[in-house]
Amino acid sequence: MVFGAIVFFVLGYLLYSACFAAVGAMVNSDQEAQQASIPVMLPLILSAVFMQATIANPETTLAKFTAWFPLTAPIMMPMRMSLVSTPPLEVGLVILGTALTVALVIWLAARVYRVGLLMYGKRPSVAELGRWIRQAG
Repeated sequence: MVFGAIVFFVLGYLLYSACFAAVGAMVNSDQEAQQASIPVMLPLILSAVFMQATIANPETTLAKFTAWFPLTAPIMMPMRMSLVSTPPLEVGLVILGTALTVALVIWLAARVYRVGLLMYGKRPSVAELGRWIRQAG
């Protein structure tokens, strides 16, 4: 249990630090950063919202989905592991899925960071972010 919690902590830290690094590279001011970080914070907020329902009944579909979804898994899976007996295969698959998501997010954040750090001016649109990711290669 403790080992799983440490693994999920490290994966969650890497996941969200890469997301926030990408957001930081896209913006020029604190106010823009607060607005741009809302989509990154949404899975964390949803984890807190669904925490009570998961504690009440950890075997529901909602509890299982939030434990499997890579952006909420670092919070929800250790909590679910402490409430019910989860099969080691399930925990391993969630760790694998979260680790793959972390690798993808770090790769995307690095590409955004590479181009975004050199850009200055208005905040990029979603289409412009796509161009940044393609250009960074």
